[in-house]
Amino acid sequence: DSRGDVLAALLLLDTAWWMLEPATASRCRQSTKEEVIRELVRVLSEASDVPVIVAAHHPLQTGGTHGGNSGALRWLANRIGLLRGDLNTPQYRALIDSLSGAFGRASRPVIYMAGHDHSL
Repeated sequence: DSRGDVLAALLLLDTAWWMLEPATASRCRQSTKEEVIRELVRVLSEASDVPVIVAAHHPLQTGGTHGGNSGALRWLANRIGLLRGDLNTPQYRALIDSLSGAFGRASRPVIYMAGHDHSL
C-alpha cells in the first residue's frame, strides 16, 4: 500500500440526515437514502486492507434510554410517532437495517461507534 503506516480508515457518517423526513439533499452529494448506502458500500469496498472506523451519532443497538426501555410515557410517545430517536421507530429501524446490510458486505473489519444516548 502506498499510504505507508495507515492503521485504520475513518469514515464520518451523518445519521441525523437520515432521520429527517423528508431527507434534505443539501447536506450530502447523495440525495436519497439508497444513494447514501450505495456510496457507503463503495467506500468500504475501496478502503485499503485496514479496519474501517465508522463514526456516527445513532448506534445500531443500545441498552440506554433510546433503546425503548425508559418508561410508559416515552414508549407511548414513541409509538405514536412523536420520537424519532428511539431504536424501535420505523425511521431508525430502516437506518439500522440499511447500515447492517452495508457493513455485512464489507470485505474488511468495520468498527461502528456512536454516542446518541450520551452514556455510551
